[in-house]
Amino acid sequence: MPVLGCSLLAFMLSGCTPNTSDSPATPASSAMATPGAAPAPTTSATPSAAPQKAAFTIPSDCHNLVNAATYSAVFAGTPLNDPRVVNPGEAGPLQPKTAPSGVTPEVVLASATQLRCVWRDPGADVTYLEATVATVDPAVASTYLDALAAQGYTCKQANGGRQCQLVAPNTQYPVDDAHTVLLRDTVYIYVGQSNFKTTNLMGSIATTIWG
Repeated sequence: MPVLGCSLLAFMLSGCTPNTSDSPATPASSAMATPGAAPAPTTSATPSAAPQKAAFTIPSDCHNLVNAATYSAVFAGTPLNDPRVVNPGEAGPLQPKTAPSGVTPEVVLASATQLRCVWRDPGADVTYLEATVATVDPAVASTYLDALAAQGYTCKQANGGRQCQLVAPNTQYPVDDAHTVLLRDTVYIYVGQSNFKTTNLMGSIATTIWG
């Protein structure tokens, strides 16, 4: 599995107007106070509620990471999580783990993985695509994306969050390797691929997760 940052491998996250009335103002001469009456209570505008983060759902099955049409067009015929490629228990739906203290943000993000999908033919030398999804601490993920930008990744606002990507020639074969990450709210997505053509796959994954 390519690992960003170490061996390889968008973000993420009013003034109050006075109340008005359609009724005409009461003339000062007619607004006589009643002796002993308590003063009228004053009112104030309720502060606007903080905007809610968009709801999301992380699929529990790699086949549901994108819609059926995209899956058929991109992955049809490519083995998924083949045991000759990835060890059982290291792909598919995963239980997030607590990372040890003092480890790098990269390790923290990897420990939080909830779904890992690897499409690769065991007989292929280089052709593959891997996707991982996790819910994370946005501050940790943002720090990691900052480090990627310093390593030459191109970062921009895309798919509702901060997205960073690096495309570089493979060191052994005449093909390109691509690594793309997206941080949106508390969700972190990684897609790594080599000699595996896709068109806006990250956008398709984001549509599945956020709708």
